[in-house]
Amino acid sequence: MLAFLTPAEQIQYAKARAKALADNPDLKVEGETVAKEGGQAMSAGATAADRQAFIEKMNSHRQKLRQAMLKEDPTLEPIFTKIDKQISEMKAKQLGAMQNSTNPTNSSNTGSSGH
Repeated sequence: MLAFLTPAEQIQYAKARAKALADNPDLKVEGETVAKEGGQAMSAGATAADRQAFIEKMNSHRQKLRQAMLKEDPTLEPIFTKIDKQISEMKAKQLGAMQNSTNPTNSSNTGSSGH
């Protein structure tokens, strides 16, 4: 997921992450718990509410981890900016792909009102 970062940035990120998790064992346990829950929340039998709850937990955990990492290495801020930009671009591409896959069926119904 971090392949878009330079090798040096990847190393800096990995070191800060490892140190943050080592210094915050509760954060490490929380991450492991969220990862386990992810499999269930994203399974075929999960409800939309299950998925949403998981996403909120995951985002909360990521924010806590980010804060711990920035405490370890404040110079990570530009790396997090790159990560945020990459995530936004990926979400935009996914949204565009979803919209393109649903729009063709609706376009043939425009233009006639039936009245």
